[in-house]
Amino acid sequence: MQGPQQAEPAPPAVIWGGGAIGASLAGMLARAGHPVLLVDLDRAHVAAVNRLGLTVAGRGDSFTVRPRACLPDAVRGRHETVFLCVKAHQTEAAMRDVTRVLSETGAVISMQNGLCEELIARAAGPVRTVGAMVNVGAYRTEPGAVLIGNPGRIVVGEIDGRTSPRVEGFAAMLRQLDPAAAATGNVRGFLWGKLAYSVLIKASALDDAAVSAFLSDPRRLALQRALVREVLAVAAAEGIAVEALDGFEPAAFAAADATATRRSLDRMAGFFSQSAKPQSTIWQDLKVLRRKTDAAAQLEPMFDIARRHGLGVPLCRHLIDQITAIETGTATTGPQLLDSLDHKRTQRS
Repeated sequence: MQGPQQAEPAPPAVIWGGGAIGASLAGMLARAGHPVLLVDLDRAHVAAVNRLGLTVAGRGDSFTVRPRACLPDAVRGRHETVFLCVKAHQTEAAMRDVTRVLSETGAVISMQNGLCEELIARAAGPVRTVGAMVNVGAYRTEPGAVLIGNPGRIVVGEIDGRTSPRVEGFAAMLRQLDPAAAATGNVRGFLWGKLAYSVLIKASALDDAAVSAFLSDPRRLALQRALVREVLAVAAAEGIAVEALDGFEPAAFAAADATATRRSLDRMAGFFSQSAKPQSTIWQDLKVLRRKTDAAAQLEPMFDIARRHGLGVPLCRHLIDQITAIETGTATTGPQLLDSLDHKRTQRS
């Protein structure tokens, strides 16, 4: 007489990229009992996770879990769910590996900054591409360890705006990282909202003050409004209904009333003041890790769209030029870079 059949093990959620967001998501999913495979290029990080586990700290908590981890070329089989958590400029290279292991009915969920979905869709096909707007602050503190900062918002949706059961399932998984994570029919609107929001965070990285201090600085109000308005103008030309998030109100920046903008900036500053991570990831890349950022890759799709519509985005371009200058060692962070950016604004006025 045969004994009871054992159930097949549940397929793992593949977290492709074990940096700040990838490690945070892997840790939260593993703690909730989801099978997880963490994929990363950093051999020391992969070895630490496999040997000692993955430690997640922040939000008044700390725990260690033991997901499987491996290098990209060690991934075997075909997988249904891949959360892509690499930086924007790493997308193309990562997708060459992801498409090798993605099932025909699977999905890649972009957990990245910028407008990476178009590049993912070219590699995997639009049907296998899902967008997500992630505004959780985190950073990897050492191999095998990550610190989660502010409890920001996550939304996930089909890139064509339809609703689907799979997106509801992804939202349920992402609630381990953001308890309010939700499905949306306008993920592009949230992605453009995050892009507009992010130009302010990128500008804050030009100086060494905390993000909240930059957002609260009344001397920078005109510059902040002008930066955001460049992004909003491109979004409008694309017919995008830009969404609000975590204190950022697109309508407040589009309005002629500077008081509304100030209120939005104050709410954003309050959001960042709650974080265990006072500086941006881009500032950390520039000043602490001394490595190339993905700032240019995040904004390049917007620059291409602006060109198609005949729109100028000179402040955003100058901002990227300044970040590139810091990366190459021809400039150093400080208020003089913000002054230069503001001078560029006054020349255009």
